[in-house]
Amino acid sequence: MMKKYILPFLLILMSVIVSFSALSLMVRNLNQYSKALMEVF
Repeated sequence: MMKKYILPFLLILMSVIVSFSALSLMVRNLNQYSKALMEVF
């Protein structure tokens, strides 16, 4: 009975983790980009 609920929960959890790591990567890249812009100006 529980297996029916565990699998979609795991899928949702994995997708949330993947999207969160992608977001943190984007934020890190944005920080480096803004630092480079600050050095230029």
